[in-house]
This record gives sequence, structure tokens and C-alpha cells, in this order.
Amino acid sequence: LKAIVVVDLEGGADSFNMLIPHSECKGGVDLYQEYATVRTSAALSKAELLQIQVEEGTQPCSRFGMHPDMKFMQQLYTDGDAAWIANIGTMIEPLTAAEYTAKTKLSPPGLFAHNIQQITVQTVFAQEPAAKGVLGRAIDVLLRKQAVSFKSALYSIRGKPRILEGSV
Repeated sequence: LKAIVVVDLEGGADSFNMLIPHSECKGGVDLYQEYATVRTSAALSKAELLQIQVEEGTQPCSRFGMHPDMKFMQQLYTDGDAAWIANIGTMIEPLTAAEYTAKTKLSPPGLFAHNIQQITVQTVFAQEPAAKGVLGRAIDVLLRKQAVSFKSALYSIRGKPRILEGSV
């Protein structure tokens, strides 16, 4: 039995204080110091972070820190029962302010409209405003598999969010 649990806080989470670069970063770069410089007084100290080790070469750092109130999540991650998917956003391609103003690159619809961004992040397909939800599309693929029979279902405790919409 496997499950994907999505907790969508609709932008109400300070995710940069949930998962933080800690140490053992590529090229000797101190990504923790970059975090601390940007976060200023909101930065958590290295000493209070719950450390997790990631497979070397898969991330910019081999060691990350989690918020000290996330002991349960740290244990789930360490046991291999949880994963982090960080920096999910609605950008189509990297974009500077100058490129946005000059319209030389693609940008997602409603880039500065929080309500539109909440919907767009649920599709993980910003270049297509009418896209179905990412979990709905994943279930569609599982249900279409012919060689293996998968029993799959989607549930929400809060209405019918876009993330669950699929073609089936």
C-alpha cells in the first residue's frame, strides 16, 4: 500500500525554514550562509536544525537541515517513508526582471496573482492554463497500464482541488 499525501497550505508556509541547505555542498559553496544572509533574523541557526543526509550528487548539498519542530517528518524521511519535493513553482523557464519586462521569455499566467498561482502550481504545467491536475494525470497513467493492474483513487478533505482533476 502506497500513498501520496499533499498538504497544500496555499502559500501559508515558510518553506525556506522547513528545508534548509546545511553543509557538504558542491564546489565548497556555503549555501547555508547564503540562506542565513537572505533570511537575516528569520534564519534558523545550524545548531537547531534537524539534519538529514541525501544521496551524494543528487542535490546541491549532501546534508540539509529541517525545522526543529519537524522531528516526525525527519524520522519519516530517514526511514525512507517520506520525500521532499522542493522549489515547486509555476515558472516555465528561468526569468529575470528585465526579461519579464521585455517579454523575451515565457512567464506563467497571473505571475503576481496569488489565487492564480495557487491553481497553476497544482497542475505543474504553467504554460497550459487549462491543464488538468498533476495527481489526476498521474492516476490516469496508472489506470491505463495494461501489464500491471493498479487500484488507484484520489481523495480530498477540502472540496475538489485542481490537483486531482484528470481525464478519466
